Amino acid sequence: MASTSLAPKLQRLALFSVCLGQFMSALDSRSINVALPTLSVYFDASMAVVQWIPLAYQLTIVGLVLSMARLGDKLGRKTIYGLGFVDARGV
Repeated sequence: MASTSLAPKLQRLALFSVCLGQFMSALDSRSINVALPTLSVYFDASMAVVQWIPLAYQLTIVGLVLSMARLGDKLGRKTIYGLGFVDARGV
């Protein structure tokens, strides 16, 4: 196995990219919890029913992670990881 060394600047950039992805993922998965009481009042639903929202979101993410992992094997992990930062709302 050939060992390739990256320049320190590229190493820091890669670390920043991974840290940003982890932060965005954690923020995204926990942000809906703040809105649960408001959703419960607005839709006149019990908290037990409204708590299915984050669960459904997490199940969807798990399914997409498995699919994207397979796609990453086919197209390249770097490409798929970079596409994960694209925001479709900007289009």
